[in-house]
Amino acid sequence: MKEYFVFRGKQYKYFIHPYNTTWANERKVELPLAIEVTNEYNENEILEIGNTLKHYIPLFHTVIDKYEHGDGVINEDVTTFHLNRKFALIISISTLEHIGNPITDPQEEFEPYKILKAIENLKRHLQKDGKIWITLPKGQNPYVDEVISDDRLRFDEMYCLKRNKETDDWTETTWNDIKNYTLQGPYFHGADALIIGIIFGEEKRINV
Repeated sequence: MKEYFVFRGKQYKYFIHPYNTTWANERKVELPLAIEVTNEYNENEILEIGNTLKHYIPLFHTVIDKYEHGDGVINEDVTTFHLNRKFALIISISTLEHIGNPITDPQEEFEPYKILKAIENLKRHLQKDGKIWITLPKGQNPYVDEVISDDRLRFDEMYCLKRNKETDDWTETTWNDIKNYTLQGPYFHGADALIIGIIFGEEKRINV
């Protein structure tokens, strides 16, 4: 395996960390990208869905996580939470594929298209010049794959990465290249392809 991967023409070092053995799954590519995005904002401007970043970097921001407890973590459902403020960056790292999906999260009740409700609630908490930045592993939730394929999520920008099974390296690719990927083995073994979706606030969308 190489030490670096390339995304949108820029070189990034794989993120290797003992927590959740990042070298063995998609965490090793989504974390360096996510951390770069968060570095563009002040901590108080960031809302994270799913308590991920706090396990890897000292970031003191607001987090919505239905089940995991911790400092700054609000235990509410992503589809129904309401905060009396809006955020410049809303970020979620391989989390939204679990909601409404008892196969990957036994605590969840089956609701196949719950991600659509979640995205609408996130938009309500987004500043007009802000952005939502999320990663979704391809193949872990067929209903999520479906709403991406038929553009019901309506990403303003979408990028894809895929893993070479022989070398374990990741490269940037297209949706058409990975759209038929399915999960191989238990979900906790990680995915072979990753989607990065971006939704802009109203003002930012006009200027893009």
